[in-house]
Amino acid sequence: MEESLVNTIENEFQEVKEICEPYKGNAGALLMVLHKVQDTYGYIPRASINYIAKSLMVTPSHLYGTMTFYHRFTLTPKRKYTIKICRGTACELNGAPALFKKLGELFNINREGELNHHLFSLEQSACLGECDKSPVVVINDYIYAKATPEKLEEVIREILSKEDQTETQMRNVA
Repeated sequence: MEESLVNTIENEFQEVKEICEPYKGNAGALLMVLHKVQDTYGYIPRASINYIAKSLMVTPSHLYGTMTFYHRFTLTPKRKYTIKICRGTACELNGAPALFKKLGELFNINREGELNHHLFSLEQSACLGECDKSPVVVINDYIYAKATPEKLEEVIREILSKEDQTETQMRNVA
């Protein structure tokens, strides 16, 4: 099994190996390594967890605990559009739960809290610092202030329409 993991890292995640190499045995570099891996792939590949832990001489559970403590790290590949809904107190009181409900109606949200759609990722976020504009939704770094379920649906439908047009244009070119 260990040999299989090493082969996976060497074949599919060469960058992980290169990122870890300068920090071998340095547990203090864990956050730096996780940031570099996240920046490289857009997520932390599950297959790389044991390799990173072994390289830095930390336990896989310590590495996983660190990853899940900081919301920036994810084990799920990001999709083209990332929807962040603020879960801060002001947003919660001003309608964030209704926004989650609307997303559930549009896409279904699985047990892991992921949207069942190939274009969209969902992230719940602690306070985004836009309390005066609550509830806040961020889609790919664009802030939608005072979001309503209707406005969220409208924005998502616009994105889907744009994507459909792009797909159609690409098919016509081919």
